[in-house]
Amino acid sequence: MRWFALLRSLFFGVLFMSLWTYFVPRWLGLEVHEEGVFAQPARLLGLIPLLLGFLGMLWCVFDFSWFGHGTPAPFDAPRKFVSRGPYRYLRNPMYLSAWLFLWGEAILLARWRWSVVAYLFALVGIVHAFVLLYEEPVLRAKFGEEYKQYCARVNRWLPQRPRMDA
Repeated sequence: MRWFALLRSLFFGVLFMSLWTYFVPRWLGLEVHEEGVFAQPARLLGLIPLLLGFLGMLWCVFDFSWFGHGTPAPFDAPRKFVSRGPYRYLRNPMYLSAWLFLWGEAILLARWRWSVVAYLFALVGIVHAFVLLYEEPVLRAKFGEEYKQYCARVNRWLPQRPRMDA
């Protein structure tokens, strides 16, 4: 069961990240830097947020599948509440990791345009609305008091040490 959940998670994770970091930006016409990364070595700094984002997403996907017995996909969500690993410090580490990944990709590959910045801000706004209007109400209904206490201890977007008093 855990291995099947892990395989499903990896599949949906790759599909989700490919959609938002590769296909959508190109469909929107956000240009790729033609000279390549090595023509401007400072662009290699983009590897830092890209790798941090990738590792963060991998950790979240693993925790969702191995301990939550589900995937990051809303239609195949974890069956058990996950508040370990990065979820101990932040309620939405997978989204933060995805933004880090996208930021790293933009530094490495994107031709500087305000449209890239607009895309990043639009994506943040869409995700924030999704979390507030869909994800959190569904989690409150599914996990009840456990999720309410978790929300009282752990921030939505800014990582911190969890508060034990709540």
